[in-house]
Amino acid sequence: MLLAIMAALSSPAMAKIDPCKTERDDTFERRVMIEHGMAHDQGVTAEEIEHMAQGFKEAYNKVNHVKNEVYCDRHLRYADFVEVEGGEYFYLYENGNRLYRRVFVYTVSALGKDCDSDSTLFDSANGNQRELVADTSKRDLFDIGEGLTCTCDPNASEDRGPTRWDFRSEFKTVVNRLKSEGKLAAVKTVDDVIELEPVTCEADEDEFEAVIIVKLSEAPTPEDIQALQFGFQDSYNEIANYYCDPLFRRVEDVKAKDITGESRRLQSRKPVCTRKINMNCRKPRWKFRIKGRCRGGCTSNTRLFNDASGRRSLEEVVLDRRLEADDTCYCSTQPSARHAPDLALFEAVYNRTVKITNRVEVAEVDETV
Repeated sequence: MLLAIMAALSSPAMAKIDPCKTERDDTFERRVMIEHGMAHDQGVTAEEIEHMAQGFKEAYNKVNHVKNEVYCDRHLRYADFVEVEGGEYFYLYENGNRLYRRVFVYTVSALGKDCDSDSTLFDSANGNQRELVADTSKRDLFDIGEGLTCTCDPNASEDRGPTRWDFRSEFKTVVNRLKSEGKLAAVKTVDDVIELEPVTCEADEDEFEAVIIVKLSEAPTPEDIQALQFGFQDSYNEIANYYCDPLFRRVEDVKAKDITGESRRLQSRKPVCTRKINMNCRKPRWKFRIKGRCRGGCTSNTRLFNDASGRRSLEEVVLDRRLEADDTCYCSTQPSARHAPDLALFEAVYNRTVKITNRVEVAEVDETV
């Protein structure tokens, strides 16, 4: 079950008057997905959820309103209220150690100037340059307390708001401080920040299965295989979100089976590669049976990875009928593409994710038809 806790606001009697609110007469709402490294998988208390919500608000408003010479947010965006939902735990392995991870969704009610429902919290780093803004009088500093300002530093060189990387850096600082104060025991790190974009999608979910052949650099241990299974699921789902997969494919279960000995080719006479035998040997082959869910009519022929054949794909059909869809899904605000993950990128991310004892590597991934 997802955990939803409203972030507590300051008492009206203690609240400071924000003179910027006379400028910020527009409201909008955004969702931000943040992957946190966790100390354990035993849950997060209501108090910790509250501190996470307030920490997000503090970090965003500080990074967007401190006096700096880098950027100036002409929209005066301000996080006014934050709600936090926690998803399921997942696990990674590094140097033989299990690492706990959990994704949280921060729903942010924001204020701004000249904003609408399509406004975002984060911008790209390629904002308009300072000289493109004619009205420099609006850059005069107006101190609203606690180091925040209504407008901008006159020396700011770019007209934009914070990037997700600007925010992540500040949020890491806030989380570390909350940990040192004893207010966050379960949360350890801020690993990734992705602003989500609402898109229409099919309401009904379908189940699908796929078979993937994974070739390894050498014979894995049972711990290696466990890490490979978890890593496959995490890597695939991460890339699918970045790509804004029209089918919203999501891997939910991975089971691996050793098929190294099933080869009848001549090379099967060679010994299997191990840590000690890495020359003139055959790489272990494992069959990964994948189970997952998607939206838009998956079938037994649905592929996990992008089909670059050029024919009209199921993804394109789904995109065509999105106007008739009756549900809302979420993608990365600036997706790299709008199709299933590319196999080459998946292999690179998969190897990065696994990092098993710095010795077993994913040599090749192939999807069977």
